[in-house]
Amino acid sequence: MRKMIFKLAASCVALGSIAAAAPAFAQDAEEEAAGPIDIEVTVAAVSDYRFRGVSLSEKDPAFQPGITVSHESGLYVGAWASNIADNPGDDIEVDLFAGFSGGEEVTWDVGATYYMYPGFSSANYVELIGKMGTTYGP
Repeated sequence: MRKMIFKLAASCVALGSIAAAAPAFAQDAEEEAAGPIDIEVTVAAVSDYRFRGVSLSEKDPAFQPGITVSHESGLYVGAWASNIADNPGDDIEVDLFAGFSGGEEVTWDVGATYYMYPGFSSANYVELIGKMGTTYGP
């Protein structure tokens, strides 16, 4: 069995960040735990697409769909996109990512993201990602 989750998110820069998530359709707990593969689809509408503090949408609204397919082993792959402003090519960014995560007491994640800018391939680049974390306190 596959578990599919659909999320909707909204963000408002002036008020900080507001996010809401709700499954588009519910499944029994038995069905959710039965399959080794999860598929998560997200759709966000944001008031400004900021990446590392820089507005890539020139403070205009952005539409951001995404999909992530993950396996119970920790392997995951996905894609995410957003409209952007002032791109010499098409006004879109597409991110393709893959990685492997796991751990219980100490969690870890290693992966890579390929940032693509259709119509302006000289701006494309790869970013390698490594994370470790743990819970501290209650």
